[in-house]
Amino acid sequence: MTARAVLLLSTRNDPAVALVAAALEARGARPIRFDTDAFPTDAHASLRFGAGSDDVVLESEHGRAAFSELSAIWLRRLDIAARLPPDLDPRYRAPARDQSHAALVGILASFRGRVLDPLRVIDAAADKPRQLQLARALGLDIPRTLLTNDPAAVRDFARSCPDGLVTKPLSALVIDDGPGEQVMYTSALSPADLDDLDGLRLCPLMFQERVTKQLEIRATVVGRRVFAAAVDSAASPRGQIDWRRDGARLDDHWQPHSLPAAITDRLVALVAELGLTYSAADLILTPDGRHVFLESNPAGEWLWLEQPLQLGIADAIADELLAGPPPPTCRA
Repeated sequence: MTARAVLLLSTRNDPAVALVAAALEARGARPIRFDTDAFPTDAHASLRFGAGSDDVVLESEHGRAAFSELSAIWLRRLDIAARLPPDLDPRYRAPARDQSHAALVGILASFRGRVLDPLRVIDAAADKPRQLQLARALGLDIPRTLLTNDPAAVRDFARSCPDGLVTKPLSALVIDDGPGEQVMYTSALSPADLDDLDGLRLCPLMFQERVTKQLEIRATVVGRRVFAAAVDSAASPRGQIDWRRDGARLDDHWQPHSLPAAITDRLVALVAELGLTYSAADLILTPDGRHVFLESNPAGEWLWLEQPLQLGIADAIADELLAGPPPPTCRA
């Protein structure tokens, strides 16, 4: 009996891979790791289209993976071309990076087995306005929201939000401020901020009514299972608006959280509607008991909760990777 092979794609120093690999091995499967940051410098990928068959092989320090032998692929993290030589001529660095990314992404897209989750689906599911629209249609509470580059529209919206406004980028936003990089988190708007919105004309943002918090919740959805944890972000002055601003200080404050069945059912339905198997949703529990959906992260992090709380997320991921049929050449 041949063990089912599962390809795990991440980066060299990602401890989450070891957890999922162990869960797969416990189920009789054979995990094969491929560090995406090692491609193309220390790893190889080849795709060959023949007269009647295709041949795809990935090789690295962890071994060889042929697509014909794989049951599934876990797309945990991509950091392609991260190890290009530092002395590579700048004229060739960008082309090398871009071609490497296009090559590996294209090769992965040719796999016809189970993928958790396909890149094209992840990219589409990251659309925050679409998430909010679907969440509302499924019966989840959402904050009143405005997406605009019009300062006048923001000031008008602010007048309808007596508890204030927060703003957030539509996608990960990092600003190079010279000495280093500054990540833009969800931020509260002051009256002075509302008076100074000129830059908005060149960079649209999302604005939402500020929702009073009792707890912030991370609900990790894997298939039909939901693993929830909550934190009182008021324990950190820096993290009151967005707990990620002071994430390390709040690590020990997270606790398992039980969501109402109606909320878990709607979150599962939302992830399925987005075409995903995995996603990590952020919600607020208000003092009056409402669960307000903020957003869902198609490739959101889970390790910082799994390690201290032992929620079972790695086991659930392994179960989903083995949920599909084995390849024709694999007899499990």
